[in-house]
Amino acid sequence: MSTDPTLWTKRPKFGTAGGPVEVVLTEEGRSRAFAVGARLVRGEASRALELLWAHGGDAIYSRQVPGTVRLELTDIGRINQIAWGYLRSKGYVESFASVQGSHGGGVRLTEAGFAAVKSGEDERARLLERCKREELAMNERKFTDGARVRVAIRNPASFANGAAETMNERAGRIEAFDPSSTNGDPWMSHAYLVRFDEPVPSHWRHGSPLTAFWFAECDIEPEQAP
Repeated sequence: MSTDPTLWTKRPKFGTAGGPVEVVLTEEGRSRAFAVGARLVRGEASRALELLWAHGGDAIYSRQVPGTVRLELTDIGRINQIAWGYLRSKGYVESFASVQGSHGGGVRLTEAGFAAVKSGEDERARLLERCKREELAMNERKFTDGARVRVAIRNPASFANGAAETMNERAGRIEAFDPSSTNGDPWMSHAYLVRFDEPVPSHWRHGSPLTAFWFAECDIEPEQAP
């Protein structure tokens, strides 16, 4: 999963009481990660699986209102039956017959369902850790968006077709930042998109001029004032 900014946010650890700021997943992040981990389509089925788990793994669809003959739907019963059907097709839940005080039976998690919930929670934990690392990297970034820089490639041989020669010494502005590692290369753990002041001739035959390019932090430096 990506660490899109919509998936996480920062807030005081103790809410309105303040305290240190911590990284937390947004509702969007929590629901997306859970669905990915549980191998479900995001939506009501994913919410149903998590709700059933919160009920301890089994729940009834309806219950009798005390002192009356009237029945009312539980929160489980208010979920669309299409969602439960989808979860049954995945082997995550199974139905059981009516019990005293209920009507229409209920639904319970299977062994596969409990495993899916655990996978969903594990994916949330992994996403949160990635978001924490990204937030830390963002705080450690050397250049901010809009900063003026000059290309100073440390190892020209690592660029194909003479690309280093065409881009070296070019000036521009930082347009974007990607803290994630690229192909396991530690030099690319902090990558910046530089928008050139003027297009750079392509290092590929018949290629269009380059208006921007991603560089490792070590391959750019602050532009010297004239």
